[in-house]
Amino acid sequence: MSYPHTHPSLTRCTVRLADLYRQWWPAQEKSEKVKYWAKRLECPIDEDAGHHNTFWCNRDLIPIPPDRQTWNWQGYAGYWVVAGINTTAWTSGSSLLSLGLSVPQSMGVVVGVALIAAIIAVISGWPGSHQHLGFTVLCRASWGVRGGFWPVLNRIMTAIIWLGIQMYWGGQAVKIILGAVVGPKFVRLANTLPGICQLHIRRGSYLLTVIAIAICPWNYVAKPTTVITVLSGWSVFLSPMTGIVVSDYFLVRKRQYHLGDLYTANSSSAYWYTSGFNWRGYLAWVMGLWPVLPGFARAIQGVETGSGWDHLYDITYFYGFFVALRTYCACHTAFPVPRQTGSSPFVLAEHVQMLEAEGRRSASFEPVDVQSAKYEV
Repeated sequence: MSYPHTHPSLTRCTVRLADLYRQWWPAQEKSEKVKYWAKRLECPIDEDAGHHNTFWCNRDLIPIPPDRQTWNWQGYAGYWVVAGINTTAWTSGSSLLSLGLSVPQSMGVVVGVALIAAIIAVISGWPGSHQHLGFTVLCRASWGVRGGFWPVLNRIMTAIIWLGIQMYWGGQAVKIILGAVVGPKFVRLANTLPGICQLHIRRGSYLLTVIAIAICPWNYVAKPTTVITVLSGWSVFLSPMTGIVVSDYFLVRKRQYHLGDLYTANSSSAYWYTSGFNWRGYLAWVMGLWPVLPGFARAIQGVETGSGWDHLYDITYFYGFFVALRTYCACHTAFPVPRQTGSSPFVLAEHVQMLEAEGRRSASFEPVDVQSAKYEV
């Protein structure tokens, strides 16, 4: 490329600048898109909030303030109706029938399990309803600020499997409807999803749904025995966790928390324990878990013989719940930690320090009212 009356070196410089601009502009445009979506996805901060967004704290994790406590009894009733009247509940009943139980026996099992689940839900949900905290934050008190991610991860895996099974059964219902409307050609369509379900998916906002499909939930509901094993299998891992949360709130903490410390990830937190992990919680979980693993493995393989391991697995939820509950309480009794009991309001020291620093940098240099960063429950 050459231009009349232009020095060759200047021409080369101009062309090089044009190339650099063409290379820079897509990168700059991509960077702007990343910033845009990062802004869209981040948790908002309420006006006059007593917190700022960190790895440990955001609008979804703080104690729910009074103006956002909008659920009433109709909302709770509707939620539990939806949770109880769904394809999983219906299929559980039909699976019991296929295993040889009579209709009255199946109905009794379903109703009895629902009542037991309701009692456990009320007890385990008591600290959340009274302290206005979610499961993610509550786990930090019993497992440690960092260790609390482990039960949350297990809960996520349970949700993925649950969603996958619900989606598959819902899809089967849609398939029947479309088969009746479209005709037999639709019913005979080959299922190519298992081979491509992890491909061509780009949107991160649908990650949970994608994983729920990728686990191939149709394999979990192929036989009635498999359905029962899958639905009850995760209680092996979750029942001790439930016992730990209940034990921590009612027996160890005496229904009190140092709320601000649940969001403080350093040694000043009452829930820092050993580098952010509470070994007492992990020990209690293992003690409630390992004795039922042999029976769990035998149930998956379909080789139950009525041995002691098999019978222990039959009562896995009760065993895991009560063993973990007692073990956790005993560990904290034998090895107490500083500030094991007592309460304090939701005050984040880091946020107060940030406000004070911003106040010093402001033109007015007015002192910051620390009470504005305080939220009492």
